[in-house]
Amino acid sequence: MTTAEIQIHGYRKGHQLLASSVTLSKDDQAVVDRLSDVAGPLRPREQFAPYLSAYPLPSGTYYVIARTWQDHTVSRAGCVRTKSLLIDTLAWSLRPPLTPILRLLSSTELPTEMSAVRIELEEQFEERLPPTPTFSASELLEALFLEDAKPVVVFDAPDPELIALRLLTALWPDIRRRFALSTFALSPRKIGGRDLDLVFAPLNAQAKFSAWPRRRVDGRSSQIDRHRWTGAIVRRVFEEPIPRLLSDREIDLLGKRDTDSAAALRIALLWDELLDKLPQTPTAALGLFDIANSGMVSNTAAIKLLEPRLAEATRRAAGSLPPNDAWDFVGAIARKMQGHDMPAGRIAVEQLVEYLAEHAPDGAVSLLRQPDPKGAIDDLLPSIAIGLGNGAAPRVEHVLVEATTDIIARLVSQGGALTSRVAVDDGLIRRMGVALTEVDRELAERAGMMLHYLTCAVRWRWFSPMV
Repeated sequence: MTTAEIQIHGYRKGHQLLASSVTLSKDDQAVVDRLSDVAGPLRPREQFAPYLSAYPLPSGTYYVIARTWQDHTVSRAGCVRTKSLLIDTLAWSLRPPLTPILRLLSSTELPTEMSAVRIELEEQFEERLPPTPTFSASELLEALFLEDAKPVVVFDAPDPELIALRLLTALWPDIRRRFALSTFALSPRKIGGRDLDLVFAPLNAQAKFSAWPRRRVDGRSSQIDRHRWTGAIVRRVFEEPIPRLLSDREIDLLGKRDTDSAAALRIALLWDELLDKLPQTPTAALGLFDIANSGMVSNTAAIKLLEPRLAEATRRAAGSLPPNDAWDFVGAIARKMQGHDMPAGRIAVEQLVEYLAEHAPDGAVSLLRQPDPKGAIDDLLPSIAIGLGNGAAPRVEHVLVEATTDIIARLVSQGGALTSRVAVDDGLIRRMGVALTEVDRELAERAGMMLHYLTCAVRWRWFSPMV
């Protein structure tokens, strides 16, 4: 259960706190006192519908959701009555209990001082919200999440409260606990020296925002998407029954970092985009590894999400990529995988290497020629040797003849079928004789010992009498 403290503000020789179920610090109380009053001066006989405000308190202890009504019971014009619910910030950020909160704030009558009592809010399950079909949300969401973040005012929005509720529901925890908005404002509003992140204003208030150096959005105009992910986040926030900017998987991916930035959303969207491409485009894994190693996400969560899909995509790479591209992919992915515990991924890469070495042996030698300061390619030598050992003659033999002495010595040192083929080929034996005099001593000893052992074994089988 979530506890809600309640404060009632209204007119009594000025706008002030009338009743409260909790005592706040001086700074916190000053914020509630100010934001519970109407946002900007009303013109004579001007009226407005009750509106919502949502904002964090400076101490970080409470998050406030309030409704403000125009108070016609007092003779002074422009007076309001506000009921503010104060929710534990952590509880609000993780699971905002919007339905029971709105139920407490839904009265058409002015709240009384008697209602300022602590209340236990009932548990809320995810609730479906109606879509906002008449609102073109592209520019608003681009301003908040896909561009340099700036406070936004939306003029003449068709249903400010529904838009606000969908947005508050869609936010992920780290940003929800800091986000501040008001569904009605006649002039810019501030909290803690900063502008509210989002306010809605009527058209007749445009002049009050003319010198405001932030983003102004026409809530009725049609808009063209300016970013690759605009359509995706519009659907997530304003069309899906349960609004969510980030899925649980994406929140896990971001980890416990400070994700109060548009960059976090863009990283999560790029991750999902590349993950969706991976089955048909194995090279998308390279971008996924770059994200995993960027420091912008939880490396552990990213690798856990990536490994099974990488293994599957790698197994398909032989059929989906031309041989040269597949070899390029092998070299790149081997380097990206270094330092990560990915047994299934490594097995898939080794299987791909064996297949490519058997069917496209030229690429194996080209790969082994590449600089390898960290030994990522060297780790693939056993798989390359196995694949070459299974390859068709005389193509494999020709590739070995053309290989540098260092490469042929490294391959022969692996033993197995490839070394056996070298042992019975006069041209390759002569090539190995040169190689053993040119490579370093340790490699020469390993390759020579393996070759000598297999040469003796071949000769023994050739000359031994049949039983």
